[in-house]
Amino acid sequence: MALCGGSFTLRGMVDDPCASVSATITDTNGDVTTIAGEVERSGVLWVENLPLAEGTNWLTLWVTNSAGLTNATSFSVVKSDMTLMVTNISGDLWQPPVNVSGFVSDTTAAIYVNGLQGTNYGDGTWEVDDVPVSASGVASFDVNALPGGGDPAINTNVDKQAEIIMVGYQEAETEQGQEGFPWWNLALHMGYTNRPYARADGQWISPYHGYEDCVNTNDHDGALEDVYNWSPTNDTVLETYNGTPAYYDPIPANWEWTPPPIPGQDQTESEPPPMVHYFADNVHWHYDLGGGGTEDLAVTARTWLKLYTGGKALSGQKNLFCINAGATEYGRPPMDYEPPFCPWWNTPSWDVADKTSIRVLGKYLGADGNLWIALPDNAALDLFIAAPPRHYNAWAGAQKYKLKIQANNSVYSPWLQPDHVVPAATNFWIGQKITFSPVWFPSTPPYYAELSYFHWHLPGNYVNELVTYWTDIYDFSKSCTNYDVNSDLLAQETTSCWYKRDLQATTVSVGMNLLFPNGQNVSIAALGKLDINIPTLVGNKDCKDLNYPNSGWDDPCLYLTHDGGSDSDSILSPINWTTGVYLGGQYGGYSRHWASYRSSLNGDQFGYTQIGTSFREVDGVPGVNNTGNENWLDPNDQFNNKYVGTNPDVNGTYYVQQTDRPANPIGSRQSQVNDTFKDYFQYLPPGNDSISITLGSVEWSWGYNAQYSNSAWNVTPSNLSSGQYQADETFPLWTGSFSGQTQ
Repeated sequence: MALCGGSFTLRGMVDDPCASVSATITDTNGDVTTIAGEVERSGVLWVENLPLAEGTNWLTLWVTNSAGLTNATSFSVVKSDMTLMVTNISGDLWQPPVNVSGFVSDTTAAIYVNGLQGTNYGDGTWEVDDVPVSASGVASFDVNALPGGGDPAINTNVDKQAEIIMVGYQEAETEQGQEGFPWWNLALHMGYTNRPYARADGQWISPYHGYEDCVNTNDHDGALEDVYNWSPTNDTVLETYNGTPAYYDPIPANWEWTPPPIPGQDQTESEPPPMVHYFADNVHWHYDLGGGGTEDLAVTARTWLKLYTGGKALSGQKNLFCINAGATEYGRPPMDYEPPFCPWWNTPSWDVADKTSIRVLGKYLGADGNLWIALPDNAALDLFIAAPPRHYNAWAGAQKYKLKIQANNSVYSPWLQPDHVVPAATNFWIGQKITFSPVWFPSTPPYYAELSYFHWHLPGNYVNELVTYWTDIYDFSKSCTNYDVNSDLLAQETTSCWYKRDLQATTVSVGMNLLFPNGQNVSIAALGKLDINIPTLVGNKDCKDLNYPNSGWDDPCLYLTHDGGSDSDSILSPINWTTGVYLGGQYGGYSRHWASYRSSLNGDQFGYTQIGTSFREVDGVPGVNNTGNENWLDPNDQFNNKYVGTNPDVNGTYYVQQTDRPANPIGSRQSQVNDTFKDYFQYLPPGNDSISITLGSVEWSWGYNAQYSNSAWNVTPSNLSSGQYQADETFPLWTGSFSGQTQ
């Protein structure tokens, strides 16, 4: 949106007149200005004197309702090179309309004030006359200068209502008659034009509408002096007969009115349909009045309707519409055999029974009179109601269904917006179960859900299906849970997932092909943005043993010591070799790996899970806990048993440490060990449906070869690797469990 000047006023609507508003604007230099606004009793909000710097300015509007809930919306405005000013308002603001004039640097631009087009005189000045002013509240003037012309009702980014509006009406009627010697000719032409535009609250108004009429009469005996004119007070067509009013025909002063179903019919006895559409294709009737008298009547009429689909400009969004329409065919009008021989009262009529023969927007209605169709926002569509008869009155009404995406189904869950992230959609975390559902406003349309098709697109790294592997059919506690992506679950009306990694302002979408009871099907889609958060990795380089504060090393490592305490990466047995071989000696020598994280979510937990592959052999025979090529779980290091950090330090940091000292008994002539472990550092957010997500991992290993020869043991370390912390999002998988305690 391009604005003129060095400052501007932001105006909008809120549904809570007790709300407080403020706006924050950031220019290209990063300078931030925050200004408090005001809210009128009508809900109109104002934030005045917002600075407008060169280039793109980013604006965020904050609204807090009376319940203390805050919402925000953001958009950008650009300072235009054009100069546009209002220099004079002629008239009283409390007695509209008024005349507005000013200066513009573009001598060819089309100038609009409150939707009315004025005159650009080409010398830098402009003027717009008869400008409407709101009946209550602050008088405001929206001035638009459009290079090359254009319609401000289409170019504005106001979130407009969807309406069917009559924008034109033309009627031509001729009567020729003779009764004895007197004869008469009457030619009547009536016209109506309307140019609506949307106010700041999104409501359509019609400050500019015009009427035209032309009557030619030829009455030889002077008995008929019919004069048709538009009344300046009640916007009606008035016919007089010998100076006496005969009847009134309501003609619309704006889109809220309805045109006459047929010329001359009295409308006072019944309520007209939502928006009528009178049509006559040069229909002609001849009447024999008797005694040589005749009357010929011919009518041609056309009504122009537009469907304004509402919404915002440039949104690219399509919404579902139900257009309900019908038509009434007119028969031969009976003749009134008394002057003025008007034949329109009690004209026979009947409904067009076959609704499928009626077309709207070039498409046929269903048997129920409905047309279900997807239409883009901010469109102005010609709505011609085509029915088979040559002489009919039709009507149409439109219901717009807005499709939104809701993340988690509760009264506190946000409706995701397609163009920005609402504050409530910034609080999702990895590992939390998120259920996406389609939500319709104002209500759910009557489609067949079981016969319709749905497809969700979820960006980023996520899983949506739990898969359980039974490692021991007799012990369910030894089962392994894995998660995967099942594309079939994305083809349901509602879908769920767990995210594994963070995303910022990512877009979730759903596409639907809906089947309706009348057999029509419509494809529609919705978009929504949200944020996915992840704990921040603070550190993983300090190898300090959190359980033994007096020990410390420079790097996270597999640290081995001799019994004597010297520092070397080796394996040395205790004094009694018949006991076994341990990782390290009596002064430590553990495998220690740790990481620290920071999170702003309450109730979350951190922990670790260890799996390993073990090769163990004694005298050429596989020993205990030999896994072959499969990964097994260390039950003592399962995440459910290793929650840590529920009480973070003063800086909000959670520490996760894994300390391990594997061992293997010896007592034979020859033994061999080769173990590889993987430690998963994991995160579990609060919630019964949450799952543990891996943040990082460390792979490390140890091993040895032991031989008894010449009454002595010879132990040689092998496969010693301390590993290094790496970012990781995989899930730990295992097919068995180590027996006993492995740390």
